[in-house]
This record gives sequence, C-alpha cells and structure tokens, in this order.
Amino acid sequence: MPLVKQGNNVMVVRTFSKVHGMAGLRVGYVISTPENIAGLTRKATVPAMNLSVASVAAAKASLNDAPFVAEVVKRNAEVREAFVHELSAMGIRSIPSVANFVAFELPEQKADFKKAMVELGYAVNDFAYRNATYGRVSIGTQAEMAAFVPVLRKWWQAT
Repeated sequence: MPLVKQGNNVMVVRTFSKVHGMAGLRVGYVISTPENIAGLTRKATVPAMNLSVASVAAAKASLNDAPFVAEVVKRNAEVREAFVHELSAMGIRSIPSVANFVAFELPEQKADFKKAMVELGYAVNDFAYRNATYGRVSIGTQAEMAAFVPVLRKWWQAT
C-alpha cells in the first residue's frame, strides 16, 4: 500500500475467496494509481462480470469483521507452515510463501505431479518457470492438509 500511495506503478490485488470465505461470489478489488485503474477498467470490465447487490453486501460485511479475517489469516499461516515443514521432511524445498498456496520445484521424474494427484483425488496445479516445473498446492483446512500429506508422501517416495 505504501508503494501505491507514493504513486509507484504497482497494483495491489485482493480476492475475497479464501480469507473471507467467498470463493463462489467472485469478489475482489484492486488498489492502484488512477491511471492504472482507468486502463484496467477499459481492458477488463465485461458485462458478465457484474457483481450482484448480495455479493457487494457480503464483501462489505466481511471487510468490517476484522476479528474473523485475522483468525482465518492466522489459521491459514499455521496450516501453511505445517505443510511446508512436512514438505521439508520429505526433502522437498518450497518457495517461501505468505499466500494461500505453496509452490515447490519438481524434479523431471516427478513432472506428472498434477496428473498423478488428480488421479488420487486431489486438485493441485503445476506451472513452468525458467525451464523447471513447479507443483502448486492450495492450503486447505488442517484436516484437509493432514489427509493430503500422506498421499503426497507415498507418491513422492514411489516415483
């Protein structure tokens, strides 16, 4: 936010999906310079993307519930750190994260990560960056991550 206030050419983009628990409402916002917002609005606004009155009301209410948001952020950080610890115990180095996901480089022999996890019942993602493939796992609840880790561990050790 300080960079935006200083007039730097940056955008702060937030979603209400994870922390606010509103993934289905597709609500988010951008904070930037007036010039960036004007350009973004011209390029990104599509009539089908209009928000409903209910979506806006839910977002406003959530913004006013700071204790709930703080608790979700805290819980997400705890679960993320526990997951990173589990990855480390498996010998998997992850990219430092403060987001609701963790990314880690996949060795070439494990490049089928996404396909393998989907076959095992887990929706994950992968992406290529600088000639390497990375796995991306969204942070779920403590119970969800506790169920996922043994599956990942078994697959990681088997391949």
